[in-house]
Amino acid sequence: MKYNPQIHDRNSIRLRGYDYSSVGFYFVTICTYKRQCLFGEIVNEEMVLNEYGKIVAEEWIESSEIRQYIQNNPQSWNKDQSHPNIQSKW
Repeated sequence: MKYNPQIHDRNSIRLRGYDYSSVGFYFVTICTYKRQCLFGEIVNEEMVLNEYGKIVAEEWIESSEIRQYIQNNPQSWNKDQSHPNIQSKW
């Protein structure tokens, strides 16, 4: 779908003047390509990760182990999204 300013809101949600390179907590949303449901399924109102979802979850843990300047905190999942909470420790 082409960008249409009448229906697509492209306003930045970033805080003006905030230094995003500073130490702090960051809530990140990562979506799959074309919002494909790749990470698992919802069973009894809970997200059950499939093989791909488990790989992504393991890689987030690994990421904080090899990058000492970040700390991963509990994250939420959807079938097509990961919402990691990252703490910058610089």
